[in-house]
Amino acid sequence: MVKNCSVFGCTNCANQTAKERNISFFKFPAGKHKRRSWIKSINRNNWQPTVNSYVCSEHFVTGWHSDERDDIDYSPPVFRYKKETVDERRHGRVTRQDLSKVKD
Repeated sequence: MVKNCSVFGCTNCANQTAKERNISFFKFPAGKHKRRSWIKSINRNNWQPTVNSYVCSEHFVTGWHSDERDDIDYSPPVFRYKKETVDERRHGRVTRQDLSKVKD
């Protein structure tokens, strides 16, 4: 079975090209909290990982996952299809809400 990244839009698979680019592949964690965190980060509709589901190292800031809940790499934070981070979206939403409260 060839290892393919489960992230939407990612075409990385465990082959010579990935080896040359130093891409690693990680199985979904067995621990419930971390596993749920990875699934939520990947954000695919009606999808559950199997024993053959992997996430490649390109979706982690440091290239490796962390076991510390406060670490940015606890769950995969890097996705090509997202144009802005959650914090930027939240800031934009809060700014729009604040502007809607201003009376002319």
